[in-house]
Amino acid sequence: ADQDDLRSTVNWLADRAAICDLFSQFTAGGDVHDWDVVADCFAPDAVIDLSRPAWDGTSDVWEGVDEVMSNLKAGLSKHFVQHHMVTNHRCVIDGDRARAVAYLRSSHLDDPDQPTDHKDQGAWYLSELTRLDGRWKFAHLKPVSVWWTAEARPTEALADDLLAEMRDYLGGGEPGNAVGRARTNDPALAAK
Repeated sequence: ADQDDLRSTVNWLADRAAICDLFSQFTAGGDVHDWDVVADCFAPDAVIDLSRPAWDGTSDVWEGVDEVMSNLKAGLSKHFVQHHMVTNHRCVIDGDRARAVAYLRSSHLDDPDQPTDHKDQGAWYLSELTRLDGRWKFAHLKPVSVWWTAEARPTEALADDLLAEMRDYLGGGEPGNAVGRARTNDPALAAK
């Protein structure tokens, strides 16, 4: 039993590390415009859900890796340089499916002659992942902008339903549906 518990814990830690690496691969690939690296992060039927307006005012849902990549290339290529940092990963893993929440901090510079003129954003990544051919991929990714700088500053507090979605995202229900389960990185507690 002790070896089974140890094996289970090691597998969970390896999965969690791979999921964290996926977020890093996605953001670093986008920062350097390595589109093959970015595309490799997504399942073929992946969805990016921008149903809450992002800092640039977009509100859209992209379906399928081709549409995801077309829109990501267009959006990220317009910046002279960008820098994304992802942290505070929390995961619930169930076999070959997982849910994860991560925090995003990004900066975007559009004019190299104006290095102090940049757009900054803080956001959450709400994600559903699937393991395909032994590798984790994004099946559903919902970036939720929480704060912005300068002209894109929010004019109102985050809506209660959005806060509930963030709190409850790791509870196991469908995105947007509140459920009451413990959110934790401890696999034993997450299963309760």
